Amino acid sequence: MKKELELWENYGPLFSFEERNVFFEDTAELEFYRHLRGRHPGRCLELGAGDGRLAAVLSGRDITVALEPSAAMLDCWSEEDGERVARLRATAQSIPLKMGSIDLALFPYNGLHCILDRVERLEVLRGVSELLAEGGVFVSETCPQFSDREDETDTLRYSFSKGDECLRLVESVSHRFDDGFMGTGRIYFDMTYTGTIAPGGRTRLMLEMALISAGEYLEDLRGSGMSIMSVWGDYDMSPWDGESSPRLLVRAVRSTR
Repeated sequence: MKKELELWENYGPLFSFEERNVFFEDTAELEFYRHLRGRHPGRCLELGAGDGRLAAVLSGRDITVALEPSAAMLDCWSEEDGERVARLRATAQSIPLKMGSIDLALFPYNGLHCILDRVERLEVLRGVSELLAEGGVFVSETCPQFSDREDETDTLRYSFSKGDECLRLVESVSHRFDDGFMGTGRIYFDMTYTGTIAPGGRTRLMLEMALISAGEYLEDLRGSGMSIMSVWGDYDMSPWDGESSPRLLVRAVRSTR
């Protein structure tokens, strides 16, 4: 865990700069979470809230708690976003909230892949289940297609320049599969950033993420004490298709106790 937190302290500002400057805003993603928040009012918890990119669409009449373990990420929040929701520095493995206190819990943007151990992920899911009020909803996003992604070496992802700001990313991608099974193991993103935004003009980071198959994840959700209500393949809520869906979005509810 300490290693992962150190990574995000270094990667957080670069990630935030990319999201706000290099890449186009994902309006489909924002509308998806805005729609969910509208359908499920009450107390909301966002796990892995990052730099506050969902703050505007999740805020409203009812309280929203944005949980984020990285101080560097929290420092990237704008003043406006910080006023919309309550920020909480904590990990998904240890959430300091009362059991049964949350009506809607969200784990967006493949945050579950950052929890490398399956046993630990299951414990996190059990903890989320305990946090949910009766009938409370949990919506999460994973990417089983990470297993199918081709390995790459020193691929230029982008070269961004605007005024005095510039950032260039060269990335290599590799896999390690457990017991030869494509659905489990690790995917590694070896990222070299150069430019005025990179600390010292050049920064190299290794992002390690768990490979999570759809079957494994659905099994773990059920094992955590939740019942699966919807399985979508994209932000338009189209049905999940194992071959063509770009992501796996699951809506689950706390099982009756």
